[in-house]
Amino acid sequence: MRERRFVTFIAILLVLCLPFATCAAGSGVYPESGDTGAAGTAGGVRADSDPGILREGPVSNDAKRSIKVLCVGNSLSQDCMAYMPFIAQGLTDQVEITLGIAFHRGAGINDYIDFYDQDTISVTYNKKSPDKDEWTITWDQTFRQVLADEDWDIVTFQQKSGQQEKWPSYSDSNELIQDVVGFIAATHKKDVCVGWLMPQVRYKTATDRSFDNLARCVQEVLETTPASFAIPCGAAVHYAEQSGLKQIGEGGGLTHDGVHLQEGLPCLLTAYVSAMKILDICGVQYRPVFDDQTRPVEDWVDAHNIPGQNGKSVGVTEENCRLAQELACKAIQYPYGEQSGQQSGPVGTDPMEVGQGTVPSMNKKQ
Repeated sequence: MRERRFVTFIAILLVLCLPFATCAAGSGVYPESGDTGAAGTAGGVRADSDPGILREGPVSNDAKRSIKVLCVGNSLSQDCMAYMPFIAQGLTDQVEITLGIAFHRGAGINDYIDFYDQDTISVTYNKKSPDKDEWTITWDQTFRQVLADEDWDIVTFQQKSGQQEKWPSYSDSNELIQDVVGFIAATHKKDVCVGWLMPQVRYKTATDRSFDNLARCVQEVLETTPASFAIPCGAAVHYAEQSGLKQIGEGGGLTHDGVHLQEGLPCLLTAYVSAMKILDICGVQYRPVFDDQTRPVEDWVDAHNIPGQNGKSVGVTEENCRLAQELACKAIQYPYGEQSGQQSGPVGTDPMEVGQGTVPSMNKKQ
């Protein structure tokens, strides 16, 4: 029964991700594997050892590349990703980003297998299209309806809220990712990019080891499954909690309630991380993140119909935004902690250079 459910779930992703081979402007093929040019330059690389990382040259001046990202998760996906398309579109003119979030309270990847198999459990579908300046929120959708809505290029997953620091809880998730990516890669030649969202730990129950445990779990996912990259939003929040931003949330840390990031600067911080990571993964050059002028005050949040809002906007000052930009770059450079020895760029790369849109090409999982 479980094998049949896996095959069924894989089949729907296979159908939806097939068009990904044509996402490069003017080309329906990937660059040759083994070319290790820098991200955002012609002749990028999608190495065999890095099955989900896409390296493509910049598009022509008269065309925009379409990138469609689906986040499968819960309220933490909303925290980390809801501001992302606005930040990304401000950093580059080369792409048009469609972002979808399949949301079910407290759900993880294991739950979504059941949602698809039963086709009766409703999820909330949040969507930001490039031709609209606000999110649309559609209630009572099945998971199949969300998957069928767009030909998704990138799909990210996350572990169930409260379980992301516990490695045993990842076992079925890893098995599913291996089946999905392996089946699609073998049948349709690297057509889908699968990533893992690393959200913040729960502030109200966190211990000194919480972030380290989360970081180790995410690294293990990348080591033991074909998931090829992680979005280290939790690292940025961790660094912020050690900085002058540590108590801007009403619920402690950067949170509204001890769990969810409060609107305003906390969500802007994670949006910087997710925007840079998605653009880097796709090999898109972008302007320095320090040039971004997005200021998500209360009117901005309401005007863009941000999904899953948590409290009123807080912390949006010029000084705080600059610090958030620096911390986001630090999270991209050191996604698993400064002492972990894991870096996104070569040893010696200045974390401040990350925000310039010049992150070197990587030939290992990120």
